[in-house]
Amino acid sequence: IRHMQDRDHTLVLRWKGIGAAFLTGQAVSILGSGLVQFAIIWFVTLRANSGTALMIITLTSFIPQLVVAPFAGVWADRYDRRWLIILSDSTIALVTLATAVFFFLGYEHIWMIYIAAAVRSLGGGIQSPAIKALIPQITPKKELVRINGIYSTIENVILLLSPALGGALITLFPIWIVFMVDVVTAAIAVLIMIFMP
Repeated sequence: IRHMQDRDHTLVLRWKGIGAAFLTGQAVSILGSGLVQFAIIWFVTLRANSGTALMIITLTSFIPQLVVAPFAGVWADRYDRRWLIILSDSTIALVTLATAVFFFLGYEHIWMIYIAAAVRSLGGGIQSPAIKALIPQITPKKELVRINGIYSTIENVILLLSPALGGALITLFPIWIVFMVDVVTAAIAVLIMIFMP
C-alpha cells in the first residue's frame, strides 16, 4: 500500500509539473503573440493613416485564423499535438523575426506587415486547437475542468490586456523591437514544449 501511495504521489507531482510548464509556456507565447498582433494593427493605423489600411491589416490578422481553424481541429486529432504547437509557434516566430530584420535594415513596407500578419494568423489558427486538444492528454480527468478554467482565464486576461500593452509598446519602441518580443516569447514556449515529456 505504501508503495502504491508513493507512486500515486509521484504521478500527481509529475502531471502538475508538466501542466504548470505547459500553461506557463503557452501563456508566455500567447501574450507575446497578442501584444505584437495589436502592436502591428496600431503601427499600420498610425503609419498609413488610412481606413483602408486599417481594414486590410484587421482582415489579414484575423481572417486566415478563421479559415484554417476547421482544418486545424482535424489535424489536432490526427497528428502529434505537441509538434503542431511547436511547428506553428516556430513558424510565427521565424516570420516575425524576418520582418523585424527587414524593418531594422530600413525596409519598412506596409505590405510586408500584411504578409507577416496573415502568416501569423494562420499559425495561431493551427496552434490554438492543438493546445486545447493537448490539455486533456496531459491532465487527469478529475482535474480537467480546473485546468481548462485556468487556461481560459489566462486567454481572457491576455485578450483584455493585449490591445493596451501593444499600443504602449509601439509608442515606446521601434516596431522591430516590438516584433522581437514575440520571437523571444515563442522561443521560450517552444523550448518548454520540446523538453516536456
